[in-house]
Amino acid sequence: MTYVFVCSEVNLDYVSKGTWWVDSGASTRISVSMQGRMWSRKPTNIERFIYVSDDNKFLVESVGTFGLLLKTGVYLDLFETFVAPSFRRNLISISCLNKYGYTCSFGNHKVCFSLNSNVVATISLIDNLYMLDNVAFNNEILHSSARGTKHKLTENSAMLWHKRLGHISNREFKGL
Repeated sequence: MTYVFVCSEVNLDYVSKGTWWVDSGASTRISVSMQGRMWSRKPTNIERFIYVSDDNKFLVESVGTFGLLLKTGVYLDLFETFVAPSFRRNLISISCLNKYGYTCSFGNHKVCFSLNSNVVATISLIDNLYMLDNVAFNNEILHSSARGTKHKLTENSAMLWHKRLGHISNREFKGL
């Protein structure tokens, strides 16, 4: 069995590595970095390259699951995402989301993703492309302090563990 993964890219001046773009023509999910990766594995021989419409191919360094925290508070897990650092942007394939039960509706310069009839994301059209406006990655949670400052909580931050452990005191936390 041979797999062929197809996608196309539009030339933009600058695209942040943290942005994710929704693509109705892509047959797989692609990430340009390991940022947001929850786990990964080495690609199999048939997964080693991504071929694009102009006959170029991009080396796949790993295949994994990425978790995106959306503004709606829903986590979007992108299973079997190909990591190809030489690619220009992160792509979310609509057909792949459909395999996991998501539905999409287009209209008014937006695309809405729903799961079990609940809207999980509304994505606006920017320069003729749909850019997902995610809050953070699954392993990075943004925390607002009482002063209104936003802090990024990573998996190993003391504040995140304080919250996970039921808001224990500093004394109890240091005793762990």
